[in-house]
Amino acid sequence: MKKISLILLCGIILLGICGCGTSKFEKTLQEEHYGFGWGNDYNEEGLVCEEIKDAISLDNNYFLTSTGDLYKFNGQKLFSNDKNCIKTDYGNSNLAFILNSGIYNKNHELTYIINEDKEIMTPQEYKDKYNSDLYVYNRDIIFNEDYDFIASNGWNEEIITIKDNIIYYYDKNNQKQKLGEIPKDEKILYLGGGNVSIIKTDKAYWSLKITNEEECTKYVDRKCNVSFVKSSLTDIYDKIIFANGDLLVDNQYYAYGRGKSIDIQEILN
Repeated sequence: MKKISLILLCGIILLGICGCGTSKFEKTLQEEHYGFGWGNDYNEEGLVCEEIKDAISLDNNYFLTSTGDLYKFNGQKLFSNDKNCIKTDYGNSNLAFILNSGIYNKNHELTYIINEDKEIMTPQEYKDKYNSDLYVYNRDIIFNEDYDFIASNGWNEEIITIKDNIIYYYDKNNQKQKLGEIPKDEKILYLGGGNVSIIKTDKAYWSLKITNEEECTKYVDRKCNVSFVKSSLTDIYDKIIFANGDLLVDNQYYAYGRGKSIDIQEILN
C-alpha cells in the first residue's frame, strides 16, 4: 500500500501557545501546507541578526547573502558580538550557494567546506586533515548540470534545481523530473532548501505541495502529484524577511521552524 512519509520534527509547539506576540502569523502559517511553528532551534524572544534579511542561502549553521558575505548563524545563542550571526572572513562576491557541507561559487565549484565542528576549511585543508576529499552527494548534478539555482530537499540525496524558471527534481539515482514552472514575469530571488523547498520571487513565495493529497491518500490506485504552487506565505509577503524549508523569519525577527517534510522520492515511486 502506498505510503506518504510526513516526518514530524521534535519539539514543535503550535503557534500562539507561547504568547510571544506572533499571533498575527498564526492563521497563515498553519494554512501553509505543512505549517511553521516554534521549534527548539530558535530563540523565542526573536533573533538579533538583521543581516539575515539579505540571506539567499542558509544551511549547516551558515548563511550567504546576495553580496557574497558569509555569516555563521546560531538560532538560540549569541556570538561574542551579542548577535545570533557573525560575519566570517570567507565571503566574496563569487560565492553562490551553500549545499549540505559545501559552499560553492558561481561556476559550481566547491570553494569551502563546513567540517563536522561547523568550521570553514578549504578543500585542500579538509583533505590534509581527514586524508580524503569531501563526499559530495549528487556530485554529477552539482558540478555538471546547467542550472540557475540549486538546493537540497529534505534529504541529502534529493536535489531541486531551477533553470530559466523551470523547476526540476533529481532523485538519488539522478533521474530528472519537472516539478513546475515559475511565471516568466517573476524574478526568482532564491531557492531555499530544507524540509520542503521554498522559492522566493520578487512577487510571491512558491512551495512544494502534494496537489491531490486528499485523493491520493484515500485511494490506493491514485498516484500523488507533487508540484510547486504559489504559497499562502505570499499573503504576508511584506512581513517575511527570509524563508526556506526549515526557517521563517518575520519582520520583527521572530523565527519559526518547519514542522513536517515531504519525501518526494517515495511519493513519485
